[in-house]
Amino acid sequence: MLSDFITTWKFVIKRSLSHARLLISVVIGVLLAAAILSGTVIYFNSLKEIALDETLDAMPSNDRDLVSKAVRGPTTIEEYQKVNSLIVDEATRTIGWFSNSLIYGGSSSTFFLTEPGKEESAGKDNARAYFAFSPDLNNYAGLIDGGSIPDNSGLLLDSESPLVIEALISEESAWESGIEIGDTLAVVPFWSDQIDRANVVVTGVIRKLNPEDDFWHLNELVFAANTGSSFRTVPFYISEETYFGILGRSFPDMDSNYGWMFSVNKDLISADRAQEGIVSIDALESRLQGKLSSYRQFTSLDELLVDYDKRLFFSKLPMFVLLVLVAVVVLYYIVTLSGLLIERQKGEIALLRSRGAGFWHLISIFTVEGLTISGMSIALGPLMAAGAIKLAGSTPIFAELLGGTGLDVNLSGSAFALGAVGGIFSFCALMIPAIQASRVSVTAYRRESARPSGLPFFQKYYIDVLLLVLLVVLFRQLSEQGSLFASQALGQTTANYLLLAVPAITLLGFALVLLRLFPVALNLASRILSKLLPVGPTLGLWQMARNPAYYARLSLLLILTAGLGIFAASFGGTLDRSFEERVLYSTGSEIRIDGISTDASGFTKPLQLSYQEIEGVQASSSVYRGSAYDYTDLTSDKIQILAINPDTFGDVGWFRSDFFDTNVQDFLASLESGDVAEGIAIPEQARTLGVIAKANRPQPSVRLAARIVDANDRYFTYEMGTLDTSNVQLYEVSLTRTSRSTSRLLRGQQLEPTAPLRLVSIAIEETNTLGSTFPGQITIGQISVRNSEGERFVISESVDNTMWNPLSMNPDSIGDFITISDVDVEGLEGESVSFNWSTGPSLVPRGMYYGTKMSFVPVIASESFIASSGHEIGDLFYIYVASKRIPVKLVNVFSYFPTLDVSNEIYLVANISNLIAFANLDTSQRELKPNEMWLELDATGQDRVDLVDSLKNEPFGATNVFERDKFLEESSVDPLTKAGWRAILFIAFGAVFILSCLGFVVHAYVSFSGRRVQFALLRTVGLTQLQIGTVVLLEQVFVIATGMALGAWMGQNLGAIIMPFIANDDVGTQVLPPFVTEISWIALIGTYAAMIFVFTAITFSMIWFVRRISVVTTLRIGEN
Repeated sequence: MLSDFITTWKFVIKRSLSHARLLISVVIGVLLAAAILSGTVIYFNSLKEIALDETLDAMPSNDRDLVSKAVRGPTTIEEYQKVNSLIVDEATRTIGWFSNSLIYGGSSSTFFLTEPGKEESAGKDNARAYFAFSPDLNNYAGLIDGGSIPDNSGLLLDSESPLVIEALISEESAWESGIEIGDTLAVVPFWSDQIDRANVVVTGVIRKLNPEDDFWHLNELVFAANTGSSFRTVPFYISEETYFGILGRSFPDMDSNYGWMFSVNKDLISADRAQEGIVSIDALESRLQGKLSSYRQFTSLDELLVDYDKRLFFSKLPMFVLLVLVAVVVLYYIVTLSGLLIERQKGEIALLRSRGAGFWHLISIFTVEGLTISGMSIALGPLMAAGAIKLAGSTPIFAELLGGTGLDVNLSGSAFALGAVGGIFSFCALMIPAIQASRVSVTAYRRESARPSGLPFFQKYYIDVLLLVLLVVLFRQLSEQGSLFASQALGQTTANYLLLAVPAITLLGFALVLLRLFPVALNLASRILSKLLPVGPTLGLWQMARNPAYYARLSLLLILTAGLGIFAASFGGTLDRSFEERVLYSTGSEIRIDGISTDASGFTKPLQLSYQEIEGVQASSSVYRGSAYDYTDLTSDKIQILAINPDTFGDVGWFRSDFFDTNVQDFLASLESGDVAEGIAIPEQARTLGVIAKANRPQPSVRLAARIVDANDRYFTYEMGTLDTSNVQLYEVSLTRTSRSTSRLLRGQQLEPTAPLRLVSIAIEETNTLGSTFPGQITIGQISVRNSEGERFVISESVDNTMWNPLSMNPDSIGDFITISDVDVEGLEGESVSFNWSTGPSLVPRGMYYGTKMSFVPVIASESFIASSGHEIGDLFYIYVASKRIPVKLVNVFSYFPTLDVSNEIYLVANISNLIAFANLDTSQRELKPNEMWLELDATGQDRVDLVDSLKNEPFGATNVFERDKFLEESSVDPLTKAGWRAILFIAFGAVFILSCLGFVVHAYVSFSGRRVQFALLRTVGLTQLQIGTVVLLEQVFVIATGMALGAWMGQNLGAIIMPFIANDDVGTQVLPPFVTEISWIALIGTYAAMIFVFTAITFSMIWFVRRISVVTTLRIGEN
């Protein structure tokens, strides 16, 4: 047996050497298959590690660390040790593999804090205190000069004398409460206990060595967790012995808060163990909560790992789509070249059969050859992939991400497993043509050599049809899912991994179908053109029509590689554009500031103008973002409101042509409306505002108020008094708000309106919360102001009373109406206006506003709102915004709008001027005002950096400043998104170039070698070298042009079809805005240009070799 194997092995080596050139090209393909398949795992594992490291590094260590907390009583050392042992042991078992240090301690329940002798009044103010201990305190705090360590060692617990404990306090508490070293304070428990008070002597003050240390995070989460922010709380730090031996024994009914901080070593958490980390954290919490009812756990690490795991899932699948396509093309390359190799050996195989070699003997030869090549690929493929990926980290592709240090690679078992899959597929690809060739007899070989016949195996066995049937089934499932991802019944997201092969099956299936039509097209072309073309081109057409299967192999390879190239370019170009547009969409503008806090004191400042006047700001636009409800259907989904300034929003917002049916200017113009209450102008010298009015009956609980808007569109409510009489009365109020403040703490802190002012509305309000608003009437006569010298000026003489309109901010105001009288009313001279109101709830302003009647606020709806609500363009309906009932009219619809998640929410976009003017008409103290500012900058360099840094505080405070360029930079170096894709696309383009060029070289070599005699015969029958060269040129150009053209067309359409199904970002949400298919022409043209250069060189090399053929020598060899 061994001798037979050795004999076969020697024969295989001899045969391999005789066909070394072809065999090397096959070996390269097999190695590529194993390397690409195993490289997917190696590469993605490297990306996983980089992404996890960056994610963990971005999180503050305090948030990574795990804090355990338990509340237990009584406060004894035995009880504490029991709890401590339980928690530490369980943590060691579950999270000990990534936790390397521990900080622990405890704190008491909260005491009332007071001065000695005032214990009876303790608790009536906001002074509180607690005791805390931790053996680690000395490592994180230092004693300020002048203090001493507490010494409670000699303290005796005597019920007849008051308990006195020495303690330390923090520097912050000493400063806030005015406590000094040596002060004695009293603490009183809020619960009943063995003693009802204790004195504390402050022996020292401690200062934090580093406020960011883990200990102070534990202090905040556990020790100080029971005190609210409204209390002024003093922590007393004592030793563990004092805590249990003195404090615990003195207050036996006291509960204690115990805390443990387990420091997380991020270097011990690898990507492969991230899921284990989540399970460990959950297991610790569930086990301890089952044993300790008061157990609580604090960490952001589990959420971070869950989010990381989700990002991995949604990032790897689109990458695998492309890599599967690359693998399929590589496998077909192996099939093609192994077919060419076997074709060259058919004569030898037929000769061996004629000399007695059996079928199984021949198969054993090919099996040894195939196993050798496949085994070599399985062993070397992963190593080659690891080396290439390691070197890739030093290329410019990863320069931003790694700084040129190289990728860390890990040869895992799964990498070798996938390499083995590639090797097995390659072995099958090598054996299929070998099995077919081993069945061919000498007679059949000569007949086939003389006249090629038969169909290619994929047509003979209808593989192309089967692929199309499979494609229909998979595409139907994909269409029903709408994505590569599917949600299970429990809300988990999964992926059908078979669907990842849809692009590869689509490209391969349609390419095979096209090749089924290839012979028909060639026959038709040869029949039509043979009468019109010269001899050379005609012979070329006849040759291709005579043996179409021979040329179909190269055409299919070029179709697949060209299709892969276009698809990869489409994939890369579309994703590059999408990565950028997602940032543009989510930020909305170059700079977006949200959570703006306008001034609460001093004189108001113009919001938008304040930003516009900043040096370096090119354009600005104020925005309001909030929520609302549809009054016509209160059970409907919550509506998200975005109010914009249509005059300036187009200067700062980012838009795309598919967001609306019209251009941006026309779209924004549909929001413009002149319906704003003008109000009554108040002279700038006015210091008070007065209204002469008469109620139809006394209503002492009904308040009269005026609503005023200032020069900066800020609204103020002035309470003018109550309707406690039915007589004519002057209601007057100072326009200076600070002078009206009765609180000493508030004086000098009131926000003042900036002149000129306008009176926009007058309203009444029932202030009795237990009652209702009863019907009534108030008649308004003169409206006047006083200047600083006390002179009164009437400002209502020029007022057109027909401009008064009832407020309609709530449904009860439907019955309110206004009457105008030009007849003197008792006590009122001249024309007057009366406001009549109906029954309604209390605390709801009812009144009238002055100006053009405001019929509605124009709004534009998202398509999701239209689908959810059923409203149509032109509908007039009411919405609740900030507890105000506002009529709106739907004037337009949009598909997408910057920053709006239209996939999951419903939206209305309104004119901010109209919305604010309408919502602020009533006299409630609430004011709806802009809370965002969108900016476009023209500053550059360091000036821009400084400007962006200042925007969080100037000219107004803000919660967040979103900078577009920063997000674009982060996107470009994210290992799971844009940075990770660069190498995948590089692999795809590299595979296209290498496989196409190698395949073409081998095909040209085999074609030339097999047709030397044919070319010589053509010379003997009178064809010139030019004509024969034309035959060769036509064949190659036709095959190249057909393959690349069909492949390009298929790849482009494949990209357009498939891209929408992978339109999910790295956390699984739908990409907004949606993909716009775009081809990365630079990379594609570079690859194709190199391919065409190689093809041209090979083609002309063939022509050159054909011209050098010796007719005599070649024909003599052919006879032999």
